[in-house]
Amino acid sequence: MCTAILKKEYAKGPKIAKADMVVYKVTDVNFENIFGSKFRDYTYRPNELHTATFSIGEEVSSDDVEYNYIMSFKQRHNAFNFISTGLHAYISIARIKMNWYNIRRLGIGRFIIPKGAQYYKNACGNIVSNQIIFKEFVK
Repeated sequence: MCTAILKKEYAKGPKIAKADMVVYKVTDVNFENIFGSKFRDYTYRPNELHTATFSIGEEVSSDDVEYNYIMSFKQRHNAFNFISTGLHAYISIARIKMNWYNIRRLGIGRFIIPKGAQYYKNACGNIVSNQIIFKEFVK
């Protein structure tokens, strides 16, 4: 998964979380109390801090909502940076439901982007941060 950020927003640099932020990730892998990432071979254990650095790459995959947003720009690939490395999530469960039609087959995890972490958020409700903590499954 990658997150599309307008180049002019990316140029401003990441925002800093002023308080803990609740975000959500989806999985089709559910190990007992361990969250397996749907897009990368990565696992999260409860209450462990995970860190990453941001990097720009080619568009790897976008969900349908983000894809439609990108396509709305006439010169779409010239307007965006695609953050391919970082800790990707969604800002709400409602945002997940906009894209994942068969949500009954998915697990949803509640995560925290801790105060002080860096993050980018796009207009589609996708967010990527440099720190994240898995708290619990919500579905």
